[in-house]
Amino acid sequence: MKKDIILIGMPGCGKSTLGRKLASVLNRPFLDLDTVIEETSGKKISDIFDQDGEAGFRKLETQAFHNIAGFGGVLATGGGVVTVPGNLEIAKQGLIVFVDRPLAALLDTISTAERPLLKGGKERLITLYEQRYDLYHNWAKIHVENTGTMEEAIEKIIKEVEYYENYGN
Repeated sequence: MKKDIILIGMPGCGKSTLGRKLASVLNRPFLDLDTVIEETSGKKISDIFDQDGEAGFRKLETQAFHNIAGFGGVLATGGGVVTVPGNLEIAKQGLIVFVDRPLAALLDTISTAERPLLKGGKERLITLYEQRYDLYHNWAKIHVENTGTMEEAIEKIIKEVEYYENYGN
């Protein structure tokens, strides 16, 4: 079975949208880690944050990540999955792709209202970007800039994944 393609990156960088399309093009299953968490916990992500805080959410996230690892598809993770060091060992079972969207583009397009960790608005997004950017780089085997169309980003990811699967590093 092929390795999971694990998409990491900032909230709003396109992980879920690209992941769904990528999975379709590659004829592989798609999972969104936040959706898995909601289905297994029976709670909305925002309710988990309200009731259990970020630490409670991260615990559920790591558990869900561990449970689905190796499913052979495309996985869109939450932006903060990289903040839990133990998650890297889970992610290494797959092929980690950093979907990189410039901060300016994120600030222009993301709605902070429905994202629990972005309740502080644009300033919070900037802080998270600064805290996480190096982690995304350090985790990723593949780095793809998402600055054009969705089709261009998908094409870049497929090309890089095929190269990596054929030639390694």
